[in-house]
Amino acid sequence: LIATNLTVVDVLSLDLQGPELEVLQTIDWSRIDINAVLVEALISGNRSAEAAKIQSVKELLSPHGLTEMQRVAESEDYLLVSPEVKTN
Repeated sequence: LIATNLTVVDVLSLDLQGPELEVLQTIDWSRIDINAVLVEALISGNRSAEAAKIQSVKELLSPHGLTEMQRVAESEDYLLVSPEVKTN
């Protein structure tokens, strides 16, 4: 993201089949403002691992203002947004 010289991203969508949390951990939050993150939590049908992953993502993103979380209907994707972003 830094290489693109962007300072604001409206929506970042990650569907990497596993390493979404690790990618999010590489973001320099002091240099970029992301308004919403869509992330997949699917881990081979392991519900407890999926819940742990999305909790870790939520804990990582919450200090950066992404505190509102919604599950995307009938999927393993979760949308985390800033409270200022309207999702309806």
